[in-house]
Amino acid sequence: MKYISCSPDREVCPGENVLKASGEVLGICKRLEAANALLEDHLYNVLCGLSICTSARFRDTFKFLKQSEDASGRLQLPGLPHDATVMETIEVVLRKAEDLYDKLCTAGLWNKTKGGGADLNALVSLVHSCWNCGSEEHRVGDCPKA
Repeated sequence: MKYISCSPDREVCPGENVLKASGEVLGICKRLEAANALLEDHLYNVLCGLSICTSARFRDTFKFLKQSEDASGRLQLPGLPHDATVMETIEVVLRKAEDLYDKLCTAGLWNKTKGGGADLNALVSLVHSCWNCGSEEHRVGDCPKA
């Protein structure tokens, strides 16, 4: 699980593309679930990995979630049943990550530098995928689904 790391000097995914990282992490977790090897620790690792990025709002959201388990040790999120499996919980967390990433990108708040914000062309070249549909074949301006 190379994208799930608690090392603070590591990016979630090259260019901090949450859509790409989410897809890869979800695939890994599905394979672990199929092998009956997906553990609660993997959920913690996903949250930890998502909390390593340059966006303070994104980072703080997942740091908070990492620390917000209820008395039974389960993560409480809207839309998540109290008896959710680890896989169901990871899916909800990754959807939340994708939604927040989309909102921050749309608002121009993703990968903002101290100098007042990243150049949009530089940001788009870092992401290498469409923010609308997630395709790596085109960017949002060329999206046929827009």
